[in-house]
This record gives sequence, C-alpha cells and structure tokens, in this order.
Amino acid sequence: MQENTSIPQTKLELLDLPLFPSDDNDKAVLRFAGTGLASGWGGAVVYRSDDNGANYSRFSSLENPAAIGTASTVLASATSAVFDEKNTVTVILLGNAQLQSVTELAVLNGANAALVGDEIIQFKTATIVSEGKYILSGLLRGRLGTEWAIASHVVGERFMLLDGALSKQVIANNIIGLSRQYKGITVGNSLTSASAQNFTYSGIALKPYSPVQITGTWDGSGNLTIN
Repeated sequence: MQENTSIPQTKLELLDLPLFPSDDNDKAVLRFAGTGLASGWGGAVVYRSDDNGANYSRFSSLENPAAIGTASTVLASATSAVFDEKNTVTVILLGNAQLQSVTELAVLNGANAALVGDEIIQFKTATIVSEGKYILSGLLRGRLGTEWAIASHVVGERFMLLDGALSKQVIANNIIGLSRQYKGITVGNSLTSASAQNFTYSGIALKPYSPVQITGTWDGSGNLTIN
C-alpha cells in the first residue's frame, strides 16, 4: 500500500538523562520527544521491539511537538558555579518551534532547561536571528550533574528544550544495558513508514549527581573522614 506522502515523518529523540527534580529517585526513566519534519504534524505513536525488529508493540505516544534542533556553533567551556555570561550557542530548530527569554529568577526556579550535546544547560536570553535560529546567552552550565560534558561540544550536536513536550516511561531494571529498537510513527502513517532506531538505555537516572563541597578531616589515628 502506498504511503500518504502528505503526512510528515516524525523526528524521534530518545533521552537517557539524569534524574529530574520531579522524578521518583528509585525509578529508571526514559524520556523521549518528537516533532514533525514538515508542517501538519499531529503527534506520533512510539513503538518498541524487544526481538530485533521482528515484532513491535506500542510503547507510548507523543502529542506535542518538542523544540528539537542542532547547534550551529560550538559552546565553549566554562564553570558551572555561576552564570556563564561570556559564551553563547546558536541553535537551529526544526519545524515551527520557538524559544523564549525569561528572567534570571525564572531560570533559578528551573525554567529554560535544554540539552546541548550531552550537557544540560539553562538560558536566560533567546535572541532570534532568523526563523528557527536563536542565539542563547546568560547560561547556567552543567545542570543535573552534567559538568563532565561542559568541554565536549561540537558543531552540529543535538539541541532540545527540556519542557512539558517531553514524554517519559519508567523502564524495568532488566532492560538496562540491552539494545532495543524504537520507531516514532506519525499518527496516520503505518509502522513501515519509519526506520528503526537502535537504543540502549543505561539507567543514568538511577545514578547520583556529581558530588560537591567535599571536605575531609584526619583524626589522631590517621583515619580520614569524608563529608
């Protein structure tokens, strides 16, 4: 059967991210997001195969388009201790997604969190350059324990706004470390309309954030106590 070419394909992103403040701290959570590769996208159904693509079952659904794109500049390294007011990153979004500037207080309360490569940042200012292209500035870096990724950026890496457009599913612990295949099928399309994405969930949400403010004291017997 010929596919309906008027229905846009889905760009599906699978996200193995650290624990969000709103998550249960004993659950392995897989987040995912999607958007249309053309106008007229009306949501998608996410399917998963546990047998190398022989069979697929419905896993979840996506109702709202996420702000997904790529970074067209390299975000330079900086400290995670204070706002990075020096560096910026330019991002290009798919579809009709838009970004908004917010106050510093809103950022401190959790607004404008985004994934750039593997680093989670927050930004105060989104300056529009042209349709779908923004310069982000006033950054908080290395959020939710991603300080390790601050110096790892490259041109063309993924960008995604981490807002209410994301969906999540709790993953059974016995799936951690096992490759599975996923498809994001636009509502109205068939299962064969999209290629499978291989993805191995590693359970980052179950791991603690990076330790901070470590102190150590020695006692008279030579024992070290770390706090």
